[in-house]
Amino acid sequence: MNSLTCHDDYDLRKCITDNNRCYQKPECCHKEPSKVILGCGTGGAGPLPIIAIGDLTAPIPVVSTTLDMANLCTPQTRLVFTSQINIPVAAAVTLNFNVFKSCDGGTPQQIGSTFTFSLAVGVVESTSFSFQLCDVGCCQKCCTYSVELAPTTITADAGVTITNATLTALAVESCN
Repeated sequence: MNSLTCHDDYDLRKCITDNNRCYQKPECCHKEPSKVILGCGTGGAGPLPIIAIGDLTAPIPVVSTTLDMANLCTPQTRLVFTSQINIPVAAAVTLNFNVFKSCDGGTPQQIGSTFTFSLAVGVVESTSFSFQLCDVGCCQKCCTYSVELAPTTITADAGVTITNATLTALAVESCN
């Protein structure tokens, strides 16, 4: 008769046996699922006037969303921005988008880099534009994320619109 032998450091209740050998069962690193919060906002901007370099002195808000992350441990947030940019006349267009975070009503801080949409069109055009980024420096507070057209934006002709703008924020708890 074969007898089962395992090392002393193995707990038989946590072992898997195979041909009289004992293997430690893999244990999950997470005892319970992480908490998740989803937020999204919709918006748009325009029609924009003719904007030359230096003409736009304040950013133009496009879309925002707010998340209450007070109950998340070390949250990480994935942001996804999607939009439709409509150019009604033949024009060269450069739009610079910045993402800001403001926690508990504090001063907005830019996160990530500037995202640029640039197109030289010879006909009327409508095209999609999107980007995504992660905010790993999240605080455990109520945070508003917003996308704005930067003052460095240039449009060569009036009437450009940003429609169907959506900002989705997915915050996931990342306790170790």
